[in-house]
Amino acid sequence: MPSGAVTASSVVRVDVSDTDGLFVPPQAKGASSRMTGEAVVADLGQGRYLFALLKGSPDGGSGQAREAYRDVYDKVMRKPPADRAFARWMRTVIHQTEERVLPAHALPMLVSFDDVSDPKSVRLVDPADLAASFGAGFALQGMTLEITRDPVTTGVVEGVLGWFDTHAGYFNGTNRLNQSRLELNLTISDFLKGGRK
Repeated sequence: MPSGAVTASSVVRVDVSDTDGLFVPPQAKGASSRMTGEAVVADLGQGRYLFALLKGSPDGGSGQAREAYRDVYDKVMRKPPADRAFARWMRTVIHQTEERVLPAHALPMLVSFDDVSDPKSVRLVDPADLAASFGAGFALQGMTLEITRDPVTTGVVEGVLGWFDTHAGYFNGTNRLNQSRLELNLTISDFLKGGRK
């Protein structure tokens, strides 16, 4: 960024349900996860914001964890039985403490707004070419993922996008990705999942 580096972060919560046991039918066994939190919002100054959404990487948040901690994932997945592999992976990854770099293919979808007060002005941002969206000198240095016990981030997205309560229905996720009508591909849950402030 021309005026210096900007960092931004968001803490999301992932609740894992691991159904196992002697009296659980085989078809009911397994693990599932549910995310609560919000997109990362980077304030680039002069009313410009970059949003790293809760979508766009392989399998969402669990896919980002898998790719960031790929060495751990591959080690766990090699152990039988295969039908319990995801549950083992989830139980293992929560104990990882070091920050990891997200590879390019696991980055979330990035968007900005020409005017943050207008949901129709949303635009897709190429992580490899921030300058195309924000001007010369802007570049993404990288994204990281870290397992933490910090509290879930709340209120940042709604603080920037003040129209959430009145225009949330504008994003309906009904069409395939279409740059000219990006808003039709997005839903409010791409910005915010679970509880609100």
